[in-house]
Amino acid sequence: MAIRKRLMDGDGIEILGGFGPLAGKVFRIGIMGAGSREENVLLLLDRMEAAFRAEGFTPKSSGVEAARAFYAA
Repeated sequence: MAIRKRLMDGDGIEILGGFGPLAGKVFRIGIMGAGSREENVLLLLDRMEAAFRAEGFTPKSSGVEAARAFYAA
């Protein structure tokens, strides 16, 4: 998938695609341990949004802003 390739090649972020009936329909993202710190979650969301935009998709809203609101609450 172009999004996965863009994240890996541009940012060194590895996410996986779905398998079985979900192949090509979902992303699998593992965020555990140190990877689950606020700065890492925000970085992942920011880079994913940029990758989607670069591939011609415009998100309806910002995951980064939603996460920031969550962390602020």
